Amino acid sequence: MSESTSATPSIIPVAPGSSMTFLQDSPYLTRIHIAKDVPEEVSVPPHWHELHDEVFHVVEGRLEVLVGTVKRFYVPEDGQILIPKGTLHSLRVVKGEECVFEEGTVGMVRQCISYIKSVEITSSADSDRDRSRVSRTLTPCLQGPEKELFFRNMYAEGEEASGFFAVMQIMYHGDMRPGLPLHIKWLERLLVGFAGYYIAPLLGYKLAIPSIKKNI
Repeated sequence: MSESTSATPSIIPVAPGSSMTFLQDSPYLTRIHIAKDVPEEVSVPPHWHELHDEVFHVVEGRLEVLVGTVKRFYVPEDGQILIPKGTLHSLRVVKGEECVFEEGTVGMVRQCISYIKSVEITSSADSDRDRSRVSRTLTPCLQGPEKELFFRNMYAEGEEASGFFAVMQIMYHGDMRPGLPLHIKWLERLLVGFAGYYIAPLLGYKLAIPSIKKNI
């Protein structure tokens, strides 16, 4: 498994003692490493996605994951964690514990279908070479550039963005909706759309990284 060869860095800091690696030729998009001696607890608050499912896999340590109303710790032996689109979820790593986990996405179904049709894929993948070719074809479709752009913008300053309108703008373009206390989806959708799409640009906010250029 190799790291991303994008023109942007393949490894970015996401918090003190924490890093995110963008992967290539992998069913996952990123690998997140939370060190044991991080000064603060690392967590992702409740949120959901309109257009894509998420998949996680714990490589080392344990990760607390809320999916809907069920919260539990996952370890490497648990295998893949699937979070369907529209499902409220959150993540947490206990302070003082090292954790490594990988994340990928499956979404934008119509775009995926169009992409797959544009590439010749044999109806059967009997050989290792065929299976590898199919994997290389499907992975960039399933991952897409949107999630990578979301991460790069959210952590453009070396830590999670904190300004309200900046975060709303990143959420709007990255298919992320916050889980408010009453979890009323139309209200959460309206908040992100109004603040992120309309107000943020009027106030002069711009995405730090509007697009990703890949080396060929």
